Amino acid sequence: MKKIWIVIVLILSVLLLTPLVGADFGPKAKIYIHFTGDTSNLYVTLLAKKEGNGPWQNLKEQENIDDQGIDSEILAKFMSYEDDYYLWTLVYQINANNDYCWAYYPPDDFKLLIYNASTDTFRISSNYARYAFTSYYTVDLTANSLVLENSYNYQREILELVARIVITLVIEMLVALLFRYRTKKAYFTIFGANLITQIVLNVILNLQIYYNGLFILSTGFIYLVAEIIVFILEALIYMLVIRERSKVTNITYALVANALSFILGIVLLFVW
Repeated sequence: MKKIWIVIVLILSVLLLTPLVGADFGPKAKIYIHFTGDTSNLYVTLLAKKEGNGPWQNLKEQENIDDQGIDSEILAKFMSYEDDYYLWTLVYQINANNDYCWAYYPPDDFKLLIYNASTDTFRISSNYARYAFTSYYTVDLTANSLVLENSYNYQREILELVARIVITLVIEMLVALLFRYRTKKAYFTIFGANLITQIVLNVILNLQIYYNGLFILSTGFIYLVAEIIVFILEALIYMLVIRERSKVTNITYALVANALSFILGIVLLFVW
């Protein structure tokens, strides 16, 4: 038993202390935009409602604007564009994959601005707000107006959530076999308790990651606290319902099973 807890403590120490090696640590919010249609000679940026955020400030008030990575004439076109939203930076030509990504302190409230160098014309969208820590959009350039459609892969998120729950349930049942539980009542109790707690636990983790990103420090802490609560609840249920084994055995089973599922969960969340 001591070895299991030593492993858990070591894993947590690595996970919680690793981000502290850098001053600017943790995941960064992102906005991904995929374009469909002809993207030839198109340049794109996001205009922000706020005048600045993090390292970004109103580009039109900056003296040094040489570090933009695009043709100065193209940048001048964006600088001359008039709008009530602010031009920060990150003016790029749409890449070969028809994608645009703002991966460091993106604006929360923004408009999509596109410049067509072939026709010397601009197109601008209405304002949008980031809906998740990493927000995905798709834009159809053939449409009359620029509309950013939410293209977050919710199906993949659901499949990964179900997979984590199923894998955890399998582990819990295998550990129950190792602890030599014999009755159907015991296995139904273990399965039912874990089904409920794992659904709640994984939904909480998914929401944390969806809105705040997969930040090792905060996500790991929330996961640890939630897993401790799950252990306490399951141990109480097993002591009250499963009478074929002693209370000590039921508590030990809950501890071992949850420790193993916690370690596996760390691997699935941060490594997989």
